[in-house]
Amino acid sequence: QISASVQDLTNLANELKNVVLTFKISLAVKWSKGLITGVDEIDSQHKELFMRINKLLEAGEKNHDKEKIKETIGYLEGYVRTHFATEEKHMTKYNDSNYTSHKAEHEKFAKDFRELVGKFEGFDYKLSTEIIMMSDTEKLLGDWWINHIHKNDIELAKFIKKR
Repeated sequence: QISASVQDLTNLANELKNVVLTFKISLAVKWSKGLITGVDEIDSQHKELFMRINKLLEAGEKNHDKEKIKETIGYLEGYVRTHFATEEKHMTKYNDSNYTSHKAEHEKFAKDFRELVGKFEGFDYKLSTEIIMMSDTEKLLGDWWINHIHKNDIELAKFIKKR
């Protein structure tokens, strides 16, 4: 009777794993025309960020490749700094009145990203924690960027193009 219960639990665990894997495949950050700012340098950087974010999500979802995850996070850390510096350069060059609030959002994202990186450093790569990590990653790196581009970067681009 115990072995039958163990088998039942194993079957349920496998079914749950399949459901979770199906859910995880849907995690992706999609680039769309609605995210185009019209400033080529900024758009190019945004596209690169989305591509790298998706590589990170894919590495976590499919490969469980700890080295690939670390490599992609390292790249993103540097590239995000470069991108924010680019935007802030444009904001100061054109004397954008939203500079302070826009820069504050960049600083908040950088803080949240460092916290996420800290979680990855302690990540045990087990399915239960993996679901949470990939969901947190998609929220911060996907949702934040989409909202930020719509709310701030498109407005910045409009301001730049008026000059």
